[in-house]
Amino acid sequence: MFERAVVHIGLHKTGTTSIQATLHRHAAALEADQGVYYPRLTANHSVILFPLFCDKPQNYYVNQRANLKTERAAARHNAKITEKLDAEFAATNAKTLLVSGEDLSTLSAEGYARMNAWFKARAKHVEVVAFVRDPIAWATSAAQQRIKSGATFAELMKRVPREAARHKLGSALAVFGRDALRVHRFEDAARNGVLPYFCKETGIEERWAHTIEPETLNESFSNEGVHLIAAINALYPIKPSQKFAPKRAHADIQPLAAVQGEKFRLPPEMARQASKHAKQDIDWLKDALGIDYGDARTMETPVPDALSLPLAADFVVAAMSSAKVRELMLMAENALLKGDTNNARKHCRESLTVDPDNTDAKRLLKEINARPSSSVLRRALSRMLKPKVPG
Repeated sequence: MFERAVVHIGLHKTGTTSIQATLHRHAAALEADQGVYYPRLTANHSVILFPLFCDKPQNYYVNQRANLKTERAAARHNAKITEKLDAEFAATNAKTLLVSGEDLSTLSAEGYARMNAWFKARAKHVEVVAFVRDPIAWATSAAQQRIKSGATFAELMKRVPREAARHKLGSALAVFGRDALRVHRFEDAARNGVLPYFCKETGIEERWAHTIEPETLNESFSNEGVHLIAAINALYPIKPSQKFAPKRAHADIQPLAAVQGEKFRLPPEMARQASKHAKQDIDWLKDALGIDYGDARTMETPVPDALSLPLAADFVVAAMSSAKVRELMLMAENALLKGDTNNARKHCRESLTVDPDNTDAKRLLKEINARPSSSVLRRALSRMLKPKVPG
C-alpha cells in the first residue's frame, strides 16, 4: 500500500498533456529519484481510470472506439485494467502514487466517491490536485483547439466553449472536502514553468523538474493562422467518419503554425457570449475556493479580411494537398520497390482521397492492382518451397 496517492484531475486546457507526457517519459527516474510512481500503461491516465469510476463506462468515447459498447464488455475491460495496475503497484517500492487524467474532472459526485474508495484501498492518504484557468482565457484556448480539430467559427457560435468549473470542482469538493482537494491557478504555474510548479505542489522536489526537458505539446497559432484554418475548414470540411477528406490530410494545418501575427482572441460576438457564460464560474471560484478572476476580460483582436480569407484558404489547401499527394506517392513507389503491394495500394488510395483527379496515382494503382498482392506471392512461394510428401 502506498503512503499517499495524488490524483491530478486537470482541468482541461491547463497544461495537462505536457505534464503527462513529461512524467511518463521520465517515469523510471521519477520512481528512482523521488519515490513517486507514475503508472506506465499510458501517459494520460484518463483512458484507463475514467471508465473505472464513471457512471456508464460503455459510453466513454475511448471504449466506443475500442468496441467496448456494452456494460458487460466495459466491465470485463475494467477488471483487466485493475489487474494490470495492481500488478504494477505490487512491483514498486515507491511511497507515493501519482496519476493524471483530466477526464476525471468530469465525473459525477457518485463517480468521485467510487474514485475515492478505489484509491483508499491502495493508499493511506488520498489527495486531489486541480488547476483552473481564467474562464475567458480557457474559452479562447478551447475555441482554438476545436478549430484546429476541424470546427468553424459558425459552428462554435452555436455553442461557445465553456468550462463550467463550478460543476466539475463542486462535485469533487463535496466528496473530498477542502483539506484533500487542492486547487491552483494555472496562471501562477505558467509564470515560471508549469512542470516545476506542478512538481512542487505534488511533493516532488522542484529541483528534479529542472533536470528534465518538459514536453511541449498543443502548439498555439496566431490570430491570422487560426482564422485561416477556420476558413479552410469551412471550404473543405473534415467529416468525423473520414480518415482523409477531399484535399485534406492528417496534420495538414501544422505548417500554419509558422504564420506570424497577433495572439489569437475570440471574435467580438463570441467574446461577449464567453464573458456572459464565465460570470457564474468567476463568482463560484471566488466564493467556494477563494480564487479571484474578477479582473478577467475579453480582448478583441481584429478579424482578418473576410473577403480575402477564402481565397487565401483555397491557395493554402492547394499547396498543402499537393505536398501531401507527393509524399504519399513517394511512399507508394518506395513500397512497390520493396515488393510491398499492400502498402503501395494503401498509399495510392490515400493520395486519391486527397486529390481524386491525380492521374499518376490512378495509373500506379492500376498497375498495382494488375499484380498479385505480396501476401498472395508469399503464400504461392510457401507452397512452392513446401517439401512434397511421397505418396
